[in-house]
Amino acid sequence: MRTPEARSILLENFLSERAKMRQADWSNPTAMAQLTGISDHFVAGLAEGFQGVAIIAIGGYGRSELAINSDLDILLLHKPRLSVDAMTEALWYTIWDSRVGLDYSVRTVAQALRVAESDPRALLGMLDARLIYGDEVLFRTLQRKIWERFTSRLDRYRVIMHQQGEARRVESGELAFLLEPDIKEAHGGLRDLVILRHFVAADPDRKVFVGRVDEIATLLLRVRNVLQARSDRGQNRLFLQDQDSVSAQLGFRDADELMWRISEAGRFVSRALEESYRVIDAKRVNYKNLGDAWGLIPKGVFSHGGEICIDPASLSDFDAQVIIRIGAASVSLGLGICVDALEICSERLGTIDKPWEPATLTALTTLLSYGEASIAVMERLDHYGLLDKVIPEWKRVRYLPQRNAYHTYTVDRHLIEAGVGAGRLRRNVKRPDLLIVAALLHDIGKGLDGDHSSQGASLAAEIAIRMGLSKKDCEIVVRLVEHHLLLADVATRRDIGDPKTILDVAEKVVDITTLELLRVLTEADSKATGPVAWSLWKEELINKLTEATRAYLDGGSIKVDSNQLGELELDLIAKFDGDLLIHSQGNQIWIAASDEVGLFAKVTGTMALLNLSILSADVFSEGVIALERLRVISPYGREPNWNKFENELRKCLVDPTYLEGRLNEKSKSAAKKRKVAESAKIPPRVTVHDDFSDRATVIEVCGPDGLGTLHRLTFEIASKGLDILHAKVITIGDDVVDTFYVVDSLGRPIDDARLVGEITKSLFDVVVAEGAS
Repeated sequence: MRTPEARSILLENFLSERAKMRQADWSNPTAMAQLTGISDHFVAGLAEGFQGVAIIAIGGYGRSELAINSDLDILLLHKPRLSVDAMTEALWYTIWDSRVGLDYSVRTVAQALRVAESDPRALLGMLDARLIYGDEVLFRTLQRKIWERFTSRLDRYRVIMHQQGEARRVESGELAFLLEPDIKEAHGGLRDLVILRHFVAADPDRKVFVGRVDEIATLLLRVRNVLQARSDRGQNRLFLQDQDSVSAQLGFRDADELMWRISEAGRFVSRALEESYRVIDAKRVNYKNLGDAWGLIPKGVFSHGGEICIDPASLSDFDAQVIIRIGAASVSLGLGICVDALEICSERLGTIDKPWEPATLTALTTLLSYGEASIAVMERLDHYGLLDKVIPEWKRVRYLPQRNAYHTYTVDRHLIEAGVGAGRLRRNVKRPDLLIVAALLHDIGKGLDGDHSSQGASLAAEIAIRMGLSKKDCEIVVRLVEHHLLLADVATRRDIGDPKTILDVAEKVVDITTLELLRVLTEADSKATGPVAWSLWKEELINKLTEATRAYLDGGSIKVDSNQLGELELDLIAKFDGDLLIHSQGNQIWIAASDEVGLFAKVTGTMALLNLSILSADVFSEGVIALERLRVISPYGREPNWNKFENELRKCLVDPTYLEGRLNEKSKSAAKKRKVAESAKIPPRVTVHDDFSDRATVIEVCGPDGLGTLHRLTFEIASKGLDILHAKVITIGDDVVDTFYVVDSLGRPIDDARLVGEITKSLFDVVVAEGAS
């Protein structure tokens, strides 16, 4: 056994070599082999002289897939009744001194087998066992018995690992569709890839996968390695702000190409695993029962062993419409679709070249109306390229990333999520078929030059005709796709108390049927976008906008909440005695103060000091009294500390320099923490709308969000002698869209072109400076 001095020398050399590896080219897979060799030399050196044991690398270490921050996963395997305390002390304590993560175990062969029986994760680790030092016979015995245990109980492990995989999918999402995926833990990622490799090795019929699995492993490991080399911890999540630089380091054309490749890899792994996990249902459903149960299944399609199958000889009797019908039968009857049927349809069916039969459109509604089951079947169909045969335009949006933090999924998965979301809400409308079609197509124009809504509307017109919709129904679907953002944009960016807003919306939706469908489509789209895209506040605004527009379309009169003062506001004005007066309810606050230029800017600055984000604001003026009504959100959903806000605002009103000093200090600290991908930013933009309102000039500002940005914008507006009547703020990832309803000193819309130009430039300079910070 090595002396303490010899172990110290080994440790010193190991640390020196590891330090050099931090400068290695981790985009090259050979870096893993280098670090594995360095680690093996260290561990084997520490174990030199050990008798009756085998020092074994397991897991990622066993596969020689070490990244710079990977743990060393080591099993000390020993013969029965052998004392190993001195060995483990010499080995583990020296590794701990290196500060490299260590996951260790000490077992006999029998003990290792018992652990593998109760812990499938430990079993997987030992399937990747590799001898570092010691008794090779002992090692080979474990290796053989672990493999026998795995292959002899393959069905049992399939069930267990399927359950664990589903838990990871719920926890970490799916690699194929996430815009910021965890390369290791996401469904279809590295952890699932390890499982797939073992299933492939155990199944002779799947040996054809080996080359593709190795190719995917190389891609995902290169991404993981580069991520970990860029940080001091084991980061496996590919954040949006890192995608540009990681793609460049790995030699891809751009981040879109990298994310496309990752999405494709994740989809292959997850689908291949699903095939391996598929457990044959013992029940038998004959063809007659299948047809009777659904009524739309053509001859030659039958069920066997709990799965839907196709007689290849019958393919000449039907076209690709059968894909939608089989999918609908799958979700409604709880049956799988056998691989042979999917492969036959993929290889031998062409695209649909005639209008759909009405039964097929009905089947599409059914296919997207079963929640998670619908998502699974749609993804299964898409994995085999079958959605392309039904909607050829689908091929272009497959794997297409959306380069902003507002979205959770790639475009194709987002469309499926929205379609299924619409299916969940279908009973809220009179035409669920049109709702579901529009939801499935609403972003089909993404990836093309120009506005994706307009492009999508043109494509939707062609697709709707192919689906066999009537002219009137086609027009409704086209309007829904073209204006799918209308209600969300107007509700969150414009004053829904302004009659002009209602007229604009009514003009675009045309009729009540479209309006009702658009309301539900907006909810399905928002919920499918991501967690920040739908909220009670947004729902409340959209409902008010919808009801006001419905009233106008129904009777021609505009019924809206005007911006006049309510009882609460009038009460505050009556009580105002010249001193600051504040009233709050939850996340809303009313502020009465002596009217002065820049008051709103001071309020927004104070909000920024307390990390309060403003969602909407209304500003009123009654003589010398200013009244401001704001709705905010606070970090982590906590209720705002309005007492602290009042104290800070009072200081700002007394000493104008207090606010700017505090904001500058806080902004410097916040800027150091901000890191946003250039390609993910909204380009700075200031747009003046003269036609959005009859009572004010509407200015929309888009650009990077930051601490105090809203304060600086409102300060610039006030410095030009302008008053803000109404303001709305919406945050999209790291960017913000602020809308201000502005009037001049006489309370009228701005009609001075020179002034409009000045304020436009000033506001643009603010957002450009924010982006450069």
